[in-house]
Amino acid sequence: MMHADALPSSVIRRSPSRIATSDSPCYAELIVDDVMMQHDAFVSGRFLKVLFRYREFGTDPAPTRAFGTWVQTRLVKFPPALPEEEEAALAEIKLAFAKNITSFAAALRAPAKKR
Repeated sequence: MMHADALPSSVIRRSPSRIATSDSPCYAELIVDDVMMQHDAFVSGRFLKVLFRYREFGTDPAPTRAFGTWVQTRLVKFPPALPEEEEAALAEIKLAFAKNITSFAAALRAPAKKR
């Protein structure tokens, strides 16, 4: 299920149970919490940064697993400097978002780090 409107941050970050009304034993949530473009003067580059949050539920109302992290992809063409660069810049930002999803999925599959 995709929400028609963005959820308020307070709901995303503080909800102790399922956000959608579902009692399915295989219910999980993937939330795009924050999306930003960052110009980093120290690293000398621009990045599309996304904060993803994932929560997995069994039959319990509380999550059995929760994971969230920032992922980023370097941008070279976005934002466009000239009108004729707009198409390439938009293609780059779409590709960067797709790469961020892939990077998040890899981090989600990785074994948990021991403390």
